[in-house]
Amino acid sequence: MLMLSTDKVLGQEGPFAEIREKMASITEAEQQSLETLFVSMQQIEEIEKEEERLTRDILIKNVEIEGLKASLVEQETAYINKKEDLQQVLKSYQRMGTGTYLEILLNSDSLAMLLRRVNVLRDLTRNTGKLMDFLEETQETLVEEKTKLGESIRVLEDKQLQLRGP
Repeated sequence: MLMLSTDKVLGQEGPFAEIREKMASITEAEQQSLETLFVSMQQIEEIEKEEERLTRDILIKNVEIEGLKASLVEQETAYINKKEDLQQVLKSYQRMGTGTYLEILLNSDSLAMLLRRVNVLRDLTRNTGKLMDFLEETQETLVEEKTKLGESIRVLEDKQLQLRGP
């Protein structure tokens, strides 16, 4: 009885026995081919994962580019409007001439009127200076934004080339 039970235990090698038999019957060339296929499948899976990641990155960059374009259009519109405002102010200065400010000050009836006119002219000059500073800052910002947009487009093109692959 003891022999019978040990034979039964020895005969029962489990579910892997069948696999071991099949592996033993495979030739070495077939085994190398299977290993090569296995490695190739892993590489394909990695490439597919990389492709998915690059596709997501491209979509994100496209959204960023669209946001930058919209921001750029808004900033350019504001810049153009402010530039036109400054142009109108400078035309008024030119039409009035430099003597006009002096005439405005000298035509004051009282000291209070003179001080009011000086304050108005000072505010006008200060606001014009602020407008000019704003325009310079806006122009610099626009240049930076255009540079960022160009860089984003370049990165996107690089990723698309990388996705198309060698």
